[in-house]
Amino acid sequence: CNFDSSWSGGPTEWRKVAAMASVYDVKMAHHEEAQVSAHLLASIPHGTYVEYFHPDRDPIWHNLLANRPKLKEGHIQLNDNPGLGWELDRDYIDKYRISERVTDTAKA
Repeated sequence: CNFDSSWSGGPTEWRKVAAMASVYDVKMAHHEEAQVSAHLLASIPHGTYVEYFHPDRDPIWHNLLANRPKLKEGHIQLNDNPGLGWELDRDYIDKYRISERVTDTAKA
């Protein structure tokens, strides 16, 4: 079952589908968003593979996280941090930040 958690209700719905798939011995995969789906697939016994794209194909994923999971011998190495384990690369975010200045022009 190739279920996209980002378009179909998030991790909670993905886990519900995974439970139904398990009853029928259907393997689970995912579509896109490896940074979320790798954790979901690692949490079930009938997970299959993680889609992992080249940095040219998905530059944000490869630059947004300061602690992006590494590939080792064809396997993605997840960390033990809480939640999705993300640590954002603030320098990368600041590089593309759109700033604005808001002032209150209302007179009292």
